[in-house]
Amino acid sequence: MSFPFNAALARATLGLLFALAGAQGLAARAPNDVEKTELTQRIGDFVAANKERDYPKVISFMPPRVIETFAGATKMQTDELRMRLADAMRTVETKLKLIDYKASADKATFKELPDGGVYALVPTQATVDIEGKARVRNESWLIALRDLDRWYFVNADESNQVLILRKAYPEFATQDLPRGEMRLEKEQPGKNAK
Repeated sequence: MSFPFNAALARATLGLLFALAGAQGLAARAPNDVEKTELTQRIGDFVAANKERDYPKVISFMPPRVIETFAGATKMQTDELRMRLADAMRTVETKLKLIDYKASADKATFKELPDGGVYALVPTQATVDIEGKARVRNESWLIALRDLDRWYFVNADESNQVLILRKAYPEFATQDLPRGEMRLEKEQPGKNAK
């Protein structure tokens, strides 16, 4: 005798099993050595793309479902969205110049999602010049997640990205994600007077 497959029942059962496993105190699945090496390489490529102002490449590090969800919300095709995001980044660059950008893969902390997936919080530091008038340092986090066997990143400080992340990946809905801290590094004397 065969029973019809019920996807909703299967998801509910898996969810219950994950919840029970979590209730029994099982540790989060640690990323394996290959995943850690891939994360370090992807972070290096992401930092380089930011420093080179290669905005299409920077955008390629955004998770696929984030791009798809954002495209759906804006009624654009994903390729058009990527192009418009790169254009917007170029426009912002006319006012804000990235001086330095660092992401510390060696200081990443790994967390487990309710579905058993793993993500990482990677500390970042960006120094930005604002029209030659001031420098601001932002210390924040990259949310690194695996999708389609690759690491992708969302800036924890960009509330719109985090909102779309939670919509695209519902498993992040209950995750407490950190916020960064921005501070004035130095003001250029006489540049603020009009």
